[in-house]
Amino acid sequence: MNWYIVGMIRFAIHLVFPLLFSVVSLLAGLSAACAQTSGADAKFRLAQGLEQAGDYERAASLYRELRQQYRSTPAYFEGLRRVLAQLKKYDELIALMQEQLAAAPENPALRAQLGSVFYRAGMEGEAYREWDSAVTYGAVNANRYRIVANVMVENRLLDRAVEVYRRGRAACRDSSLFTFELVQLLTVSMEYHEAALELIQWYQMNPTQGSLVQSRLALFTGKPEGRAAAIEAVHQAQGNRSDARLEELLGWLYLEGREYDRALEVYRSLDRSLRSEGVTVLGFADRARREGAFSIAAEAYRVAIATPLSPQKLPAARFGYAMTLKDLAAVVDTATQPLKAPSSLGNEGGIRYRDALLSFRRIIEDYPISEWSAKSNYQIGLIQFEKFFDLDQAIASFRRVEEGVSGIPQIRYDVALKIGNVLIAQGDTAGAAGQFRIVGSARDATPDQADEAGLRLAELDFFAGRFHEAQDRLSDITVNLRADYANDALALQAFLQSNAAVSPEALRRYARAQFLTRQHKNTEAIAILNEIVEHDPGGVLAPDALLAVGTLQADAGLYREAILTYTRLGSGFGNAGVPTDRVQFTIAEIFEFGLKDHKAALAAYEKLLTDFPASIWVATSRKRIRTLRGDPL
Repeated sequence: MNWYIVGMIRFAIHLVFPLLFSVVSLLAGLSAACAQTSGADAKFRLAQGLEQAGDYERAASLYRELRQQYRSTPAYFEGLRRVLAQLKKYDELIALMQEQLAAAPENPALRAQLGSVFYRAGMEGEAYREWDSAVTYGAVNANRYRIVANVMVENRLLDRAVEVYRRGRAACRDSSLFTFELVQLLTVSMEYHEAALELIQWYQMNPTQGSLVQSRLALFTGKPEGRAAAIEAVHQAQGNRSDARLEELLGWLYLEGREYDRALEVYRSLDRSLRSEGVTVLGFADRARREGAFSIAAEAYRVAIATPLSPQKLPAARFGYAMTLKDLAAVVDTATQPLKAPSSLGNEGGIRYRDALLSFRRIIEDYPISEWSAKSNYQIGLIQFEKFFDLDQAIASFRRVEEGVSGIPQIRYDVALKIGNVLIAQGDTAGAAGQFRIVGSARDATPDQADEAGLRLAELDFFAGRFHEAQDRLSDITVNLRADYANDALALQAFLQSNAAVSPEALRRYARAQFLTRQHKNTEAIAILNEIVEHDPGGVLAPDALLAVGTLQADAGLYREAILTYTRLGSGFGNAGVPTDRVQFTIAEIFEFGLKDHKAALAAYEKLLTDFPASIWVATSRKRIRTLRGDPL
């Protein structure tokens, strides 16, 4: 047994103990290495903190130590490069980067950055040599040119960056390469003609990308000089050959510049080139009308119709033409007479809308019981109601719409709302309420239709003196402030909240006057409103009543009476929530467009500029003053 124990001891001494010693030594080495790594990490984090705090000198010292100990660690090189750049220690930075570049000579990004350091150190020759090496070192690679160009842009060398992109295009033998990078640089440099040529060349190689090309051109075609350069570039690219895509682009450019006459000629030519039988011109007409170019839109519709259009497209063109005639008549109303016309029933108004009405009626004759006849009857009803106040005829026209579109609920609800408004004008509040309730209770009505129905019912409650019920209805509409009728609902709600508890009897008389106004019984309404003012000139409703009186007088052509009312309002109720700047602007308009007294109008506009320099009406007043003086606009 003793010999056995002695043998085991000898075995441990010769075999196990050396092994244990090796393991212990390995663990000690690992511990030292971990301690060393942990120390480097702590120093790196400290350097980063100092760098972020702006203490670049101390950060540089730590990064240098780390760089010297661990040259293969990219993070330490990058940290030292950054702080040396901040400290503008270009000599040390150049040496550092050259040392790094010696280990990775094919790194184009590093070489481009070295060129940037040379450039910022004032060593332009060395910078350009490095940049040239960055794009030529090794095989041809488009990414090398992109890297160098980006570095040049960082150094505001835009022209040089353009040259690099074009060198890269030639070297890679790809004429479409770097198109959008070049366009961006050329646009910033205001080289609009060259930018447009680049886009046109790319468009010719990518004919399905017209929308993208237009969006890039729009970066500078908003400027007259940019648009002119783009138009010239299109003409240059066209030469003497016909190219439908370039014609379309040219037409778009003219439209962007609102040069509708030229655009129409281009679209007529394009229509012939594409043999689209008027469809191209029709598309132009629709856009011109949307943009308010009604005269040229009407001409375009006539051209499209006469091409002739196909039977499938013809009704839409004819309806568009009729709508444009209506728009033209309305423009005459607002452009030549910003004030509301004293009467819409006169011969002059009838003549203005005669052509539009005739066109709508011809559509009804040619396309009976159709979408187009329904739309035409609807427009005729609007003209009869809003322009001529011919209530019986308006209702008859709206009823004919119902007959033609009985299967389209949304149109039926629009008609019901219009009929309800006409019934209010006739004084039939029960009939109007019935129409509005049909829409308000319909599950398939649109949110806007439901809101309008609710607003009209609230107005009926208001007219009848049911102020609490009106406010309850308005609360439902004002839940969604983004709704189309939310502002109108909020205005009426605020008006009721301000007056219902303070002067309920005066509010009832005011509501009665508003109801009479809807029926065009302006004389009766004015009498009631004046009673409100005379009974309690200091009451909360007096300024609103006076404002309503002035509006009714101006609408009726009683211009001198309106000026007296507005003058009283502006001088006596300046702190009563009255928009006195708007009142002063209206006085000036009455002088200019109502009484044709340009001298008095000029003085009134100038008074607005003096008394209300921050008013939203200042810009319009200045323009009117220049017009009255005969100054160039």
